[in-house]
Amino acid sequence: TSQSSPDWSAQYGAMVPEEAFFPSLSSLFPGDEVDLSGWEQLVPGTQAKVRFVDAPLLDVSSSDIRHRIREGLPFRYYLSQSVYEYIQEHELYR
Repeated sequence: TSQSSPDWSAQYGAMVPEEAFFPSLSSLFPGDEVDLSGWEQLVPGTQAKVRFVDAPLLDVSSSDIRHRIREGLPFRYYLSQSVYEYIQEHELYR
């Protein structure tokens, strides 16, 4: 983090679950509007700092993820944190 950026996990982690940072990602699509008013109350200035970018949706299958794991390719951001940790802990798909 930069010097001006707060340590979000330390400052707000106990107050806000991780899922709140990325609400229902599976149901968001390019062009969808997101209401940040709740965040604005919790973290003043949020709405002025957050920008959403329309980006292409990536088609990813479970077999693609298993292939990435088997080949030693990055796969962390295709999964929720808890699923990623479970796969790592149990050394699945290697």
